[in-house]
Amino acid sequence: MSKRILITLNALKDNRGSEALVRGLVRICKFHSEDCEIIISSGSKGEIQTNIPNVKSMVSRRDDASLSAKLKARFYYRILKNQKKAEEVHYKELIREAKRADAIFVIGADNYDASYNMQGLMQRINTMILKAAKGTTIMYDCSLEDAHLTDEVQADIERFDVITVRESVSKDIFEKKIKNAKVKYYPDPAFAMLPEECELPKGYIEGKMVGINLSNLVASGKYGAHAEKLLESYYNLMNYILEQTQLNIILIPHVMGGADLSVLRTLYSRYEQNERVVLLDNENLNAAQLKYIISKLNYLVTARTHASIAAYSTCVPTLVLGYSVKSIGIAVDLFGTTQGYVMSSDKVVTGMELTDNFKWLLTHGDEIKEHLKKHMPAYIDKALKTGEII
Repeated sequence: MSKRILITLNALKDNRGSEALVRGLVRICKFHSEDCEIIISSGSKGEIQTNIPNVKSMVSRRDDASLSAKLKARFYYRILKNQKKAEEVHYKELIREAKRADAIFVIGADNYDASYNMQGLMQRINTMILKAAKGTTIMYDCSLEDAHLTDEVQADIERFDVITVRESVSKDIFEKKIKNAKVKYYPDPAFAMLPEECELPKGYIEGKMVGINLSNLVASGKYGAHAEKLLESYYNLMNYILEQTQLNIILIPHVMGGADLSVLRTLYSRYEQNERVVLLDNENLNAAQLKYIISKLNYLVTARTHASIAAYSTCVPTLVLGYSVKSIGIAVDLFGTTQGYVMSSDKVVTGMELTDNFKWLLTHGDEIKEHLKKHMPAYIDKALKTGEII
C-alpha cells in the first residue's frame, strides 16, 4: 500500500524559496517511495500553486474564502467565545489530511523567529495537526538561533516525532536543548531540486554574468542594515562590476508578488540605459527555472538564502548578504567558514563592504567552483537521505 505524505507550509504562491524546498522534498519522497501520494497544504483558498509535478493534490491550509466557513467560525468565536473551535473550522482541510497521512512534514520552524511574530500561530496549528495525526510527524528543515529557541518554542517543537535541521549551527543549538535522538541533520531539500531548462532572458550572455538579488526585507533595514547605506553598497558594487570588469549584471528576484522586484527596480532605474545591466522582470518563472538561470551565472550576490542554494548546488561562486543563522550554517557546512562567503547585513557601514567582498570572490572564484564540484554530490546525497524518515 502506497504511503500518503502530507507537506504543510506557510508560504508557497510567491516565495520561490519555499517552492524550491517543496520541489526538493517531493523529489526526495519519490526517490525513496516511488508510489507515495503527496498532498501539499499551503496558503488560503484561491492562493495555492498547482504546478509542482508528482503532487497528488493541493489543499488550502486555511479556508478564509467560503461563506460557510466564515459564518461557522464567526459563531464559535463571537457567540461561544471559543477560538480553538473557530480555528478548527478554518483549518478543516489541513486537519482532514493530517488524519489520513502516514507522514506529515511541517515546514516553517523559521517562523518561530521572534521577528516574524508567528510563534502563537505556529503552536496553535501544530496542536491541531498533532491531535489529528496518526502517522509520523516531522518538524522539518529547521534553522533557528539560540535566542529564539525559548523554553516555550522548544516544548512545542519537541512534540513532533522527528526534528530535522538543515545546517550544523542549528544542529548544535538544538542538540544542546533537546536531549534525545529526535534531532536529525539533513541539508535543505532545495539542494536536491533539479533545474528546469528555460529560455535565458534577453541580454543574458553566458560566461559573462553576475547575478544580483536584494530582499525587500533587508533593504527596509529590518535586519539591522541601514537602508540608504545598503542601497549605496549595491550601487557601488554594480559600478565596480561595470567599470572594472568585463562582466554584465542581471538583477534576479526570488520572492515574487513585487517583494524583490520593488527594490531591484530601484537599483535598475539608475542603469536602465546601460545594455550591460538586465532586470529579470518576470514573476512567472518557477523555482526550478530560476535555478537553471542561476546555474548559468559566473557569480551570484544574494540576500535570499534559497537563491544561494540554487547557486551552490550548481557550483556557482556566491556571496550571501546574510541576516540569519541559516545562511551562516550552510556556509560553514560547505566551506568550513563564513569568511568571504557570508556578509552580515548589519555590517554595512561604509557602503564599500559588498564591493570588497566581491573582489575576494572574483579572486577565488575558480577554486570555489572546484571546491563545490568536489563536495556538492555528497552534500546533495545527504539531502536525499531525508527519505530515511519515511
